[in-house]
Amino acid sequence: TKRWTSEEKERIIAYGDGVDDGMEKGKEEGIICEKLEIAKNMLKKNCEISFISEVTGLSISEIRNLQ
Repeated sequence: TKRWTSEEKERIIAYGDGVDDGMEKGKEEGIICEKLEIAKNMLKKNCEISFISEVTGLSISEIRNLQ
């Protein structure tokens, strides 16, 4: 049975934390991309910018940048 040094244990824990952080960041980016796509589709349907903001949670300036 392998005995891990404290340095190896710390590295393994740090690696796991990094993976978790990366996955969380990826999820957040995916959510933002989805909101932007929804906003683009709503703009194509001529929805009011204030309504799009309310539905998606995006700011009015973010939505205007999509136009």
